[in-house]
Amino acid sequence: MNAVWKALLASVPAPLRRPLDPATRNALLKFAIVIAISLFAGGELVTAMEMRILLEILGVALFTTAFLAGGQLLLLSVEMHLRGLWLRSVPATRVAAYWHYWLTAVTLCVVLLVSLWTLIR
Repeated sequence: MNAVWKALLASVPAPLRRPLDPATRNALLKFAIVIAISLFAGGELVTAMEMRILLEILGVALFTTAFLAGGQLLLLSVEMHLRGLWLRSVPATRVAAYWHYWLTAVTLCVVLLVSLWTLIR
């Protein structure tokens, strides 16, 4: 980094040269690097920032959706096993008509409890 600074300093006219403290020098170099990256990246930089923001927003939504779907599949398989054990005499159509409502409620309760447990810990 020192060699880069010396090269930049050599290109400045002699009357404008003056020694800078290391913090100011690093800040100027970082600013120059950001400007160079922005110039070379062009319009893709704005697109990359938009994609990053979308990923931040959609990441939470997609994770929650996948978590709920996984929980529903798990509870559905448990419900199928319980139906096979205890509800052999009850017609399957009567039970299957309402499985989605209680399954969604139980899944949301589990997600709520896990979220609260994570926040409390």
